[in-house]
Amino acid sequence: MDVQQLEEAKSIILEELKQEVWSQAKFFTVFSDSGSSSPQFILYSDSITQKEYDLKEIFTITRIFKKAFLAAKADEKSRFNKVEFEVYSDSTYQVSLTWDDEEVRKNKLAWSNVIPQWVNDRLISLLFSAGYGDEANWQRGVFIFTIQQDKLSFEGTIYNDQTPMIVQVKLPDYLIVGILEHYQITNEGFLKDQWQPWNQLEIRSPHNSLDLDKDITYRLITDKG
Repeated sequence: MDVQQLEEAKSIILEELKQEVWSQAKFFTVFSDSGSSSPQFILYSDSITQKEYDLKEIFTITRIFKKAFLAAKADEKSRFNKVEFEVYSDSTYQVSLTWDDEEVRKNKLAWSNVIPQWVNDRLISLLFSAGYGDEANWQRGVFIFTIQQDKLSFEGTIYNDQTPMIVQVKLPDYLIVGILEHYQITNEGFLKDQWQPWNQLEIRSPHNSLDLDKDITYRLITDKG
């Protein structure tokens, strides 16, 4: 992260706080893999007394650091995901940019836990666009995603009452990439110790929110079918 970006962030903070009585201000955030974050801004009136301050330009500051985060993301030597930026009333500042594997693991775990719901929601929308209708036309579905030799295949069946219908749709690239990334993270990446090996995901869609315990099955197969 270059000095110009840090000076810009410092100037924004100093300008907004010029009517305040303060000694130190701290901007803190942790970036997820996608670059999202929940920034905090703390203001100190002395070395001890602090309060969370509603900085109007907090997301402008966040965008400055996010730009640097994305630029450094692929470089193991300069990458960071945790930011602590301290500005003092005498216009000096210091910054700490660090990489925290535990934050990466937590973010990936949170995302992996909602992946099946995300897939289900996208697929329902896709089926509607493809002319299969909504819950008036089908009440439940069984969607099976199988990964073999780094390729994803899809089988889908929807039911109107008890009458099954095989669905024929082309999965969009973003959905394929999302499922393959989920597979890689849980089988080989950060979450391999928290997931049983799998190469097939089955979603039993009730056409709305999934029950993670009842509606989802991960399994490891050796032969498709």
